[in-house]
Amino acid sequence: MRNRQGATIGLAIVGCLLASGCTISKQLHRTFPLSEDGRIILDNATGGATITGWDYAEIKVDTKTTASNSTRLQAAEIRFDARPTTIRIWTDYVPVEGGSSGVGNPFASREPARVRYDLAIPRGASLERVRGSGPFRIDGVTGNIHATVTDGTLDVRLDRIEPGRMIRLEVQNGDIRLTLPESLDIRLEARAQDGAIRSMLGIPLRTALPDGSSVTNLDEIYGNGSSRVRLLAQDGNIDIRTATVR
Repeated sequence: MRNRQGATIGLAIVGCLLASGCTISKQLHRTFPLSEDGRIILDNATGGATITGWDYAEIKVDTKTTASNSTRLQAAEIRFDARPTTIRIWTDYVPVEGGSSGVGNPFASREPARVRYDLAIPRGASLERVRGSGPFRIDGVTGNIHATVTDGTLDVRLDRIEPGRMIRLEVQNGDIRLTLPESLDIRLEARAQDGAIRSMLGIPLRTALPDGSSVTNLDEIYGNGSSRVRLLAQDGNIDIRTATVR
């Protein structure tokens, strides 16, 4: 059920006593109005996210924060700057046991809390910036997308790409998996540094470098190339397929 009025915050603690490897967690649920072509910024240093397009002019945010103890759990706070056309969401880490704090600084503790985001957003909204570490999945979004993952897999499925869109996906350490619609009107540029490109849409060119590493490139135009799709994997592979190929 969607909650249009405000916040519902649940705190679920798993009692672990003296057991090793146990965790505690808390959940947060918020809903904000957002225009159908709104802009979204998400910064999550550790934990990843799933972002799904839906047919409502609002954004639903569900989070689960997990940590090894209550101090570290409470140190991770979810922040919002919400306006009718733009929303920024980020994980803030407050001082823990004498450590520093700040946006994207989970390492005030050696075992920081992890925050997993699940967002439902208007289909036509643009992901102006999605940034963080952990597995990220984006599905059913038709606006512009700019996603950068430090460590983890970036899995994006596009049901359709509107003319003039820009899709930019980058992973520093991990793989990119992109599923495109069967009908395309895009310029596709992909680059895997010291990794492979697997694609049903073209033949990648692999070049060996003097330092023993390699770079693989793919640059193809489909239709008139009215939209651009750029992929960069600095240390990982790129897998490109169409919706009809599993």
